[in-house]
Amino acid sequence: YAYMPPVLSGKVLQQEDVTNSKGSTTETEVYYEKEGNTPLWTNAIFGGMPTYQISMKGHENPVKMLMKPAFHQPFNKLFISLVCSYLMFLAFGARSWLSIIGAFAFTYTTGNLIILDAGHNTKMQAISYAPLVIAGLKFLLSKRYLLGANIFALGMSLQLISNHVQITFYLGIFIAF
Repeated sequence: YAYMPPVLSGKVLQQEDVTNSKGSTTETEVYYEKEGNTPLWTNAIFGGMPTYQISMKGHENPVKMLMKPAFHQPFNKLFISLVCSYLMFLAFGARSWLSIIGAFAFTYTTGNLIILDAGHNTKMQAISYAPLVIAGLKFLLSKRYLLGANIFALGMSLQLISNHVQITFYLGIFIAF
């Protein structure tokens, strides 16, 4: 909150992609109100696309509860990134104070702030959960199987439900190397 004090007074970041997405989800919202379920396809974006990429009402997943901390936008994504990257640095054996510095360096890179400013919230969310996946993998490779499997499963669940295929693909490439 020290980095973004305007959120405490009710100000919000004007994210262009968020504003534009409201227009693209209108078709699915109208259909949902009329039919009671979400269509699986929309003609609103790029000449048509699956609606699970933009709006899927009525399809709740218990993992989604973990994705919505009670913090202001976009602070919640930055907070998640801080926590997950801190855990990743600890998994690699960094001392606490160095893990804190690393978490701030990872979270507050210029690219992440630009992503948030543009409104690429799912991209930032996927980036925020990537260190949790890597931490779980590190624990697994260090033969701490129970801890590693649980952290990896949680991180991968949150990563996949973030629904940003590009970042998940890049994470997969990173893990493969």
